[in-house]
Amino acid sequence: MKSLSLALITMLALSLQAYAAEAVDFDAIIKQNSQAQNDLHKQIKETVESSRIAAQEPETGSQVIADNAQTVHVKTKKDMLTFAKEKKQSAASQQQNDKRLAQEFQNLE
Repeated sequence: MKSLSLALITMLALSLQAYAAEAVDFDAIIKQNSQAQNDLHKQIKETVESSRIAAQEPETGSQVIADNAQTVHVKTKKDMLTFAKEKKQSAASQQQNDKRLAQEFQNLE
């Protein structure tokens, strides 16, 4: 008896839920959604337009700020300002090395 009444109550609850789900007004939800989209589009258009106007406004004037900082000018070696790749490190050729060595031997004699 208890199982029968429990089954009837369960079936009644399920049928009421199904009826309530069908009773939802989808047209109202769709209208509400489309109205929210339209409001959002209007708001975006107004924001974009106001930002365009603000960007196109000419400047009313310019302000000059005086720089009282003192600078010190010091000569700097060019090696200090060049990158390591820019520095030329040339080695003497084999022919020049041989010539230099021969010259040293001649000077020794």
